[in-house]
Amino acid sequence: MEPNPPRFGARATNLGKLTVSHSYRKRTCRGISSLELLSIVTVLAVMAVMAISFIHELSVEPAAIDHCVARQKQIELQTHLWYHVQGQWPASDLSDIGSDPNYFPQGLPCCPVNNEPYEFDPLTHHCRDYQH
Repeated sequence: MEPNPPRFGARATNLGKLTVSHSYRKRTCRGISSLELLSIVTVLAVMAVMAISFIHELSVEPAAIDHCVARQKQIELQTHLWYHVQGQWPASDLSDIGSDPNYFPQGLPCCPVNNEPYEFDPLTHHCRDYQH
């Protein structure tokens, strides 16, 4: 009886007293299937959409607030010009200066954050502060 019989699918080679066994089993290289690749791409796409929406929120909100402040400064400059020309400050709702096309040809601007009209404080001669 042979000390180590060859396994199924293997061939034995006798080299004198040494028996060497060679395996003929196929090596199967496992790759990524189409379904696995599709699921990976889908997960990455969802993560990218979430990241882009988060970055978009971070960049749009401060830009709108900066735009609001710039509009307030524009209104304040126009109210000071109104005072120097008319001799009186405009109404607190800015209806008189807003209707004059010499000061605001496109009409009185509204807040870009919440779309509310600006109000003028006759005591401080500035636009009322908005808490965004």
